[in-house]
Amino acid sequence: MILNALFLADAVSAPPDGKFYIHGGGLTRLTVPFLPFGLQIGVFVRLEVDESELGQTHEFRFSLIDPDGAAVGVLPQFEAPLAEAIELAESEQRFVVLAINLGISVGRGGPHRFEFFVDGERLGFVPLPVVLLTAEQLQALGAPVPLPPPSSLLDPPNRTARRHPPRR
Repeated sequence: MILNALFLADAVSAPPDGKFYIHGGGLTRLTVPFLPFGLQIGVFVRLEVDESELGQTHEFRFSLIDPDGAAVGVLPQFEAPLAEAIELAESEQRFVVLAINLGISVGRGGPHRFEFFVDGERLGFVPLPVVLLTAEQLQALGAPVPLPPPSSLLDPPNRTARRHPPRR
């Protein structure tokens, strides 16, 4: 089994007709307005397989790794058989396509990477730096400056809501 393609996108799909659809593909960084930040990410994988691998069950796993080398959250892990396919035409290659949309949350900026494993072996990865936009960058883009997540409005020691925003 050979990894032929690994793409990150806004969304992906692979209907049973053998085609695949990638919306907003080629993601190479996550630019976020605040941290922690949750979002959906599409993962497209195309594997070249030979006939001897058809009918066998394999374990597929995805992992998002933070700058310290730790896994971020729990991403899907599943087993699936490689289905028997139609007879190939002369010079045609045999591919298996995986398209999965995941909800992820990143808690800090820096160099992350998205990894793909088959049967415990890492077949590939995509570097995925997380970059935090400044308020000035957001304003320059014409975007509203977002409010921080609700949890940051709580006092950490006693977790009571602030009645007034802190003075600057």
